[in-house]
Amino acid sequence: MLSTGLTLGVALAVGAAAMLFAAAGYSGASAYLGIFALLGFPPDMVKTASLVLNVIVGVVVVQRFVRAGHFRPDLFWPMAAGSVPLAFIGGQITLPGLWYRRVIGVIILYAAWRLGFDRHTAERLIKRPPHGLAALAGAAIGFAAGLIGMGGGVFFVPLVLLAGWASAHETAGTVAGFILINSAAGLAGHLAAVRSLPWQIFIWGAAVFVGGWLGAEWGAHRLGNQRMRQLIGFLLLLAGLRLLLMR
Repeated sequence: MLSTGLTLGVALAVGAAAMLFAAAGYSGASAYLGIFALLGFPPDMVKTASLVLNVIVGVVVVQRFVRAGHFRPDLFWPMAAGSVPLAFIGGQITLPGLWYRRVIGVIILYAAWRLGFDRHTAERLIKRPPHGLAALAGAAIGFAAGLIGMGGGVFFVPLVLLAGWASAHETAGTVAGFILINSAAGLAGHLAAVRSLPWQIFIWGAAVFVGGWLGAEWGAHRLGNQRMRQLIGFLLLLAGLRLLLMR
């Protein structure tokens, strides 16, 4: 049984995380998982709460970025169609040891440096990828995400930006939809198994709704493309370090 003080403290923490991640199109699942794990919450509660919060923030972020004109359906649908079935397949495979997560962590750290800290990496001329290529890329991202248990955003964003398939704002708006559809599918499967929600989720859900709204509004309307790339680079840096430090 969680105390009222702890419940409200978690609400502040997840709300702040939602605001930061939503500004770059992310839903913040890695932050929620870290917060809950740090506090020693039971695994079922951690997974349930993180998925619910991810979906809430995902809905808010998609709505704000779509209204601002930063969502690319021509990029989203092929990549999502390729990702979902391969994520399911990847999720069934358990790799031995930590070597795979560490390799992926190094790749993500390199992408973070290229996007956020390398002054020679400028935003490229936007080109529209063929649908087949986008679906193939989505399949590769989905499979990798399923293997290591992540939503795929950390692979989607650097690929799209470094390939020049979308601007920073378009990438943020599109990855929000990409993460949302995968999180919703994961939540549906998880709830079918556990059939319960912790009552605190209503308080935490309200907190991430407000935080996600503020962050998405800032990212969609007030954050310039270069600052957006730097923010994405910073969040990828956190994701890469988390993978390298996982045991």
